[in-house]
Amino acid sequence: MRGRHLVKRLSATGAATLAAVAIGALGAQPAAADSSECQPNWFCLWQDSSYQGRMLSSPAQNISNIGDYMNDRTTSYWNRTDQWITVYYDSGYRGCLFAIPPGGSDAAVDPHLNDRVTSFAVGQWC
Repeated sequence: MRGRHLVKRLSATGAATLAAVAIGALGAQPAAADSSECQPNWFCLWQDSSYQGRMLSSPAQNISNIGDYMNDRTTSYWNRTDQWITVYYDSGYRGCLFAIPPGGSDAAVDPHLNDRVTSFAVGQWC
């Protein structure tokens, strides 16, 4: 009987510890990404200069709206694909900003392009 009581107490303690860890994890800020997290054959965008801060990465494909997480927040990018990527300031591939050659990157886009990316497509369109 004593053994069962001990198992129940350990289980309750383990559950309380797990709940405390889960609650702490929910309140934690996401870790900042850097250039080492951009996988080969992917296109990556960062919120801050020098490939820091929030990051969005995608295999070479068309994305008509990058979503609230990165919309109008891009400051640096790296095209690790073997294809051109064209970025746009509006959703649905409208308002061509610039085209990025295969392997192209920029640690800090020109000020007039900063925080303007909303969509991107495979190919050289502007």
